[in-house]
Amino acid sequence: MRIFILLAAAFLGFTFLGAISRPADAIALLRPIFTAIAFFGVFAFTHWAAKGLIAALVLASLLTLVPPFLGQQAGGDLRLYSKNLLPSNTRITALAEDIFDADVDAVLLQEVSVQNDAILELLRPQFRHQHLCRFSNWSGIAIASKQPLTAPGKCTDTRAMAAAKIDLNGRPVWLVSTHIHWPWPAPSEKAEAEAHALLAELDGPIAIAGDFNTLPWTHRLHKIRALSGTKLAGPVRASFHLRALPLPIDFALSPGGGQVEIRGKIGSDHAGLLASLTLSDGAQ
Repeated sequence: MRIFILLAAAFLGFTFLGAISRPADAIALLRPIFTAIAFFGVFAFTHWAAKGLIAALVLASLLTLVPPFLGQQAGGDLRLYSKNLLPSNTRITALAEDIFDADVDAVLLQEVSVQNDAILELLRPQFRHQHLCRFSNWSGIAIASKQPLTAPGKCTDTRAMAAAKIDLNGRPVWLVSTHIHWPWPAPSEKAEAEAHALLAELDGPIAIAGDFNTLPWTHRLHKIRALSGTKLAGPVRASFHLRALPLPIDFALSPGGGQVEIRGKIGSDHAGLLASLTLSDGAQ
């Protein structure tokens, strides 16, 4: 049993090495399980050094695992609806109705395929100003806004991000819709590098939402937050199920965070996100 606990503690420590190891960021998916197993080491070991080391590791892990799931105050600056459509989604009319009901300023979409991209025309009566990055027949990323775009839209070369700048009540804001491959074993290094380069080009407040294909406590998300000057809106909830495993992999980020509500799947394998965001970081 002690060997099993030590192995779990070792893997738990490994999940904190995402900055230097892509497999570590992928295995961080299991950080809650490793934490639960390692916790028993506090009682299973008698030597104070072993108990203390495991206790410190578990505490450090809990400090990353718990906060994303806590609620926040709704922001009053920007309302976004984000959705990974699923390329074969046939319920786009119902989805468009749900978006209209949500009364948002902008819509950020992923997996906009040649089969479902009619949703952009359905949204156009309210969201006239649109930017679509087409990466393949199934993997487009789009932004639709009620406010006019004030600069040419941006796309990464490979599937990662689409960005569009709007004027929101006199305040310039960059909207970024994202869909990046899993950290590992998927070949996502180039897409991540392009996403980082795009974010570095953007001036002013940035609001990001989409399918990050990672967990809220990983290095990938920490890096994107640092580059964009954003905070994770909460509470984070499972938005996708890998068989029976619930995964929170769809997020919304903004300078001051905000509140997120899970919407229905409506023909997709991902739930939608409705985010009420704050564009000020509160550091004035």
